[in-house]
Amino acid sequence: MQLRLAKLAYRHVRPSDDVRHEGTYTPDTRDNKENARDNLLGAVLDLSGSEGWSTKMAMINDPLFAHFSDRGRILAEQKAAEEADAATLSESEFKTLDTYGEAPPNTLDAMYQLLRDRLDDIDDALLQDTSPREQWALIEMRE
Repeated sequence: MQLRLAKLAYRHVRPSDDVRHEGTYTPDTRDNKENARDNLLGAVLDLSGSEGWSTKMAMINDPLFAHFSDRGRILAEQKAAEEADAATLSESEFKTLDTYGEAPPNTLDAMYQLLRDRLDDIDDALLQDTSPREQWALIEMRE
């Protein structure tokens, strides 16, 4: 619902038509419309959970928000990181964290983030001079 409203606002109050003010000014109806549009965008960016993530990704991939896609992706990842940091651990999960250096994922979002982190680790390892790329190239696939 928030994304539909934000799209509607961006269609009717296009950022390309925004007035740039220099020095002092008195807000007019155009400024009020821009503020309303920006507030709707903020409501989308404040969504949380997996639904919030999918809504933000839909917004980022929409051509209407092409001017905002890079910043939107960064803000979405920051919000996801904040949500992940807010997770509480049980005593057994804390012991696992202490033993292995990471807590077991307890939600789908946490599992997704863990898998992304592991893929990032592999990407980083492949860029190192000591990467296992040559050994991996020797592996033969069997059917």
